[in-house]
Amino acid sequence: MQKNYQLTCHTCGSKREFWALTWPLMIGLLSSTVMMFVDRLFLAKWSPLGLNAAVSAGIAYFMFLVIPMAVVEIVEVLVGRLNGEERSQEAGSAAWQMVLFSVGLLPLFWLISLFAPSLLFIGTGNEANETGYFRTLMLFAPIQCTMISLYGFFIGIGHVKIVTYSAILGNVVNICLDDWMIFGGGPLPELGVTGAAAATGISQVIQTLFLLSIFWMRRHREKYGTGWLKLNLSFLREGLRIGLPSGAGRSIEVMAHFLFFRIMLSVGQEQMVLVSIAQSIYILSSFIIDAQCKGASAIVANLLGANQHSALAKVLRSGFTIHCGYFLLLFLIVFNFPEYIYSLFSANEGASIQMTPELMATFKRALIAVSLFFLVDGWGWILVGFLTAAKDTRYVFWVSALVNWIAYVPPTLWFIGWKKGGADIAWTIIVGVTSVTFLFYLWRYLSGRWLRYNHEKEAIL
Repeated sequence: MQKNYQLTCHTCGSKREFWALTWPLMIGLLSSTVMMFVDRLFLAKWSPLGLNAAVSAGIAYFMFLVIPMAVVEIVEVLVGRLNGEERSQEAGSAAWQMVLFSVGLLPLFWLISLFAPSLLFIGTGNEANETGYFRTLMLFAPIQCTMISLYGFFIGIGHVKIVTYSAILGNVVNICLDDWMIFGGGPLPELGVTGAAAATGISQVIQTLFLLSIFWMRRHREKYGTGWLKLNLSFLREGLRIGLPSGAGRSIEVMAHFLFFRIMLSVGQEQMVLVSIAQSIYILSSFIIDAQCKGASAIVANLLGANQHSALAKVLRSGFTIHCGYFLLLFLIVFNFPEYIYSLFSANEGASIQMTPELMATFKRALIAVSLFFLVDGWGWILVGFLTAAKDTRYVFWVSALVNWIAYVPPTLWFIGWKKGGADIAWTIIVGVTSVTFLFYLWRYLSGRWLRYNHEKEAIL
C-alpha cells in the first residue's frame, strides 16, 4: 500500500518519481516564465527600449517580491511535512495563513509602486517605460503571492497536475491579451510596456480564482481542512521563520543582478540588448529549475516528516541526472541556432541593433555561458530544495549574501564597469559565481549538517 509520504506510485527517490512529480510542475511553472518570455517577444517588436525596460524593471520588481514570495513558497514544506506526519487535516490551515499574508501585503506593495521608481530608474534614459512596467506588476503582486501559496498547497500533497491546468489557462489568457494591450486595438489605446504587465496581472487573477475554486472543493475541505479560514499563528510564525532567511538571501542576489544590469548599461545599448536576450532564454528555461527545486523540496519534506532518510541520496542523484539531460538539450539549441534566437527579438522597421559578425560571435559565446549557468544553477537549486525542506534556510541566506557581494559585484565592476567587457564576459562572470554558490551548497549537503539542523527544529510544528 502506498504510504502517506509517497507522492507518486513510484519508488521513493527514483528517477521515475522525480520525473512524475516534476514534469507537471514544469508545465505549471511555465505560467510565469512563458508569460515573461512572451511579453519580451512582443515588446522587442514594439521597441528595443521596451525590451530593456521589461528586463531592468522586471528585476527591480522581483527584488521587492522575492522575500514575500520565499515566505509563501514555504507552504509546500509545511504541507509536505504535515502530510508525511499524517496530519493532513491541518494542511489547509497552513495554506490559508500564507494566503492571508499575501492579501495583507497590498498596502506595502502599493506604497512601493508609488515611491520606488524615482529611486530605482533615475538617469537610465528609459524611466517612463521602466516605471510603467514596474508599477503595474507591483499592483498585481499580492495576487501573484496568493497564487504561489495555492501552488504550494497542491505541490505539498502531490497534486501537481492542478498547477499544470492553472498554468495553461493563464498562458492562454496572457497570449490573447498581450498583442491587444501592447499595440492597442479597437477602443483600447497602445499601452506598450504597461499593457504587457497588465496582461500578465490579469492572467494571474484568473489563475488564482481557478486554484481557489479547486482548493475549496468538498473533498479538499474534508481531507485537508481547506474550509478552515482562521488565523493560526504557529503556522504563520513557522512560515516566516523558514521563509524570511531564504527570501532575504534571494533578495540580496536579485539586488546584485539589478546592479549588474545597471553596470551593463554603461557598456552601451548593443551589449545590453545581447545580455537581455540571453537572459530571456534563461528565463524561458528556468521553469525547469524551479520545478526541480520544488519537486525535490516536496519529496524531501514528506520523507523527513515520515522520518524516512534512506531515500534522500537517491533523490539527489535522480535530480542531478535528469537535469543533465535538460542541459544537453538547451546546449544543443543555443549552440546550433543563435541566429534564429536573435531573430526572434529583432524589432520591426530597423529598430533593432545592427548585428555585426563581431557582435554575433559575442552573442554565441554568451548563449553558451547561459547554458552552463543553467546546468550549475539547476544543481544548486535542487540542493536548495533539500535545505529548505530541512528548514536550513539561514545557511542559504549567508551563502547568497557573501558570494554575491564578494564574488559577483566586484568582478562585474572591474571587468564590465571598468574594462567594458561584452555580453559574453558578463555571462562568464555569472557562471563563475553560480559555480562557487553550488560548491557551498554541495559541501553543506555532504557534511550532513543540514539534517542535524532539521532535527534540532523538529519540535516547532
